[in-house]
Amino acid sequence: MSVWAITRKSLRELVREPLILLATILTPAFFLWMGAMWYAAPRLTTHSVLVMNRDSRGQPLVQAIEAERYADGRPAFNIAPTDDERAAEQALKDKRAAVLVTLQPDDAGQLHITVRGDATSMAFTKASVLLDTVIARHLKREAGVTDRVRFDTRSLAPVGPETDFDLYTPGMIAIAILLNAMLAAMLMAREVRWGTMRRLQLTRIRPWELLAGVSAAQMILAAVEIALVFLCALALGFHNHGSLALAFGLGLILSFSAVSLGMLTACFVNDDSQAINLAGTAAMLQVFLAGCMFPLPPFTVFRLAGHEVGLFDIFPATHLALAMQQVMCYGAGLREIGFQLVMAVALSALYFAAGVILFGRLQMRESR
Repeated sequence: MSVWAITRKSLRELVREPLILLATILTPAFFLWMGAMWYAAPRLTTHSVLVMNRDSRGQPLVQAIEAERYADGRPAFNIAPTDDERAAEQALKDKRAAVLVTLQPDDAGQLHITVRGDATSMAFTKASVLLDTVIARHLKREAGVTDRVRFDTRSLAPVGPETDFDLYTPGMIAIAILLNAMLAAMLMAREVRWGTMRRLQLTRIRPWELLAGVSAAQMILAAVEIALVFLCALALGFHNHGSLALAFGLGLILSFSAVSLGMLTACFVNDDSQAINLAGTAAMLQVFLAGCMFPLPPFTVFRLAGHEVGLFDIFPATHLALAMQQVMCYGAGLREIGFQLVMAVALSALYFAAGVILFGRLQMRESR
C-alpha cells in the first residue's frame, strides 16, 4: 500500500465526519472574531480627558494637552471641560472618560495638578503615562528649563501593527493551527482501537508510509483551514504588512509540526479520548511556552550562528509564531526570518522522525 493510498483513505474518513471538519475550520474563525470584537481599536488611541480648570493659570497647560499629536497627526487627547466633580467621577467609572485632570490653587496659592482615573483600566494607564510626559514638558518650558538630552524614538521596522487585533492575530492563528495536533492524534488512536494496524500490516506497510499518508491528508485539510483563516482575518480588519504567501508557508510548516506532535502523542495512547487529552495538553503547553499568547523571557541557553537559542526553542511553534508575527505585522521577508525557518523545519522533521520510530515500535509491533 502506497503513501497516496493512505492519504486517500484518510481524506475519505475526514469527509465522512463533517462535524469534525466544520469544527476544525470554524474554531479559529471564532477566535479571530472574538479578537476583532475586543481589540480592533487603534493602538494609538485618542483618549477622552475631562478637565476641571479652577485656575486661569492652568489654561496654557490645557491648551498644551489639547495640542498634543501622534506622529501621524491624530490628536492624543479629546478634551472635555467639566465643573461637576461627581458627574466626572461617574464618567470615569462608566469608562466614558479615561482621565480627570483637575487644576486648582493649593493652600500656598500654587497651581495644583491632579490626575485621577481607574487604576484597573488600561485606558487610564496609557493616557496617564502620556499625560505625565505632556505635563512635565509644559512645566519645564514654563520654568525656562531647556532639555539637555533629546530623545528621537524610531522603530526598527518601517511598518507595524495598527491595532491590538493586528498584534494578536498571528498568535491566534498559531494557536488554532497547534490545536490540530488533537485531530491527528485522535485519528491515529482510532486506527489502533479499530484494529486497523493488523490489517495494514498484511500489506507490509512501513511505519513511515502510514504516518506520511495520514500526515499528507492532515496537511491538505490544514492548507484549506489556513487559507480560510487568513481570509477571515482580513475580512475582520487585520492590516497585513508582509507577504501572505510567506505567512501561508509558515502556517503549513506549523501545521506539519502540529501533526507530527499528534503522531508522537498517539504512540502512547490506546483510544480516542486518551489521544485528545494527551495531544491537547502537549499543544497547550506549546501555546504558552512558545509565546503565542504572551511573550516570555528568552531564557537563553547558548548562541548558534549569532542567534540566541532559548530553553523553549525546542518547540517549532516558538520559531514559527515569532516568524509569522514578524512577517504579517512588521513586513519581514525570508531573509529576516531565515534562522527561525531553518530551526522550525529541522525540529518539525525531528518530531516526525521520532513519531515514526516510536509508533513502529509501540503501536505497530504490539499489533502483530
